[in-house]
Amino acid sequence: MVGFEKIKGTYESCPDFGIIYTVLRNSLTHEVDDFLLQDGYLFCPRMLCISRTSLREFLVGELHFGGLVEHFGRNKTIEAMGHRFYWPSLKRDVARLVSQCCTCQLGKQQKQNTGLYTSLPVPNCP
Repeated sequence: MVGFEKIKGTYESCPDFGIIYTVLRNSLTHEVDDFLLQDGYLFCPRMLCISRTSLREFLVGELHFGGLVEHFGRNKTIEAMGHRFYWPSLKRDVARLVSQCCTCQLGKQQKQNTGLYTSLPVPNCP
């Protein structure tokens, strides 16, 4: 998990987690308000907290169109993300990224009639 090592350095400057991370790092306890600091990683309660970086979009992309969830849509992608990761605007960010997914938009397009219905001709004999 070499890529996740970089997360440790982003918590302190993150607007979402900076204060809680500083409090946990400087206190004797490693748990405050459902947040837990373990090995330099921040968890809430068991999900890894992701700082406000491009990693958020990358993780949503990997889960949604990277083959793990296979374009299941907004709700299932939110559910899959919520089991593993946490950040305050997770639902809003996932909804925004899924709404921008071209494959999802093409697959869920509304089909329209191409013209008016015309009635069949009335037969003259049986």
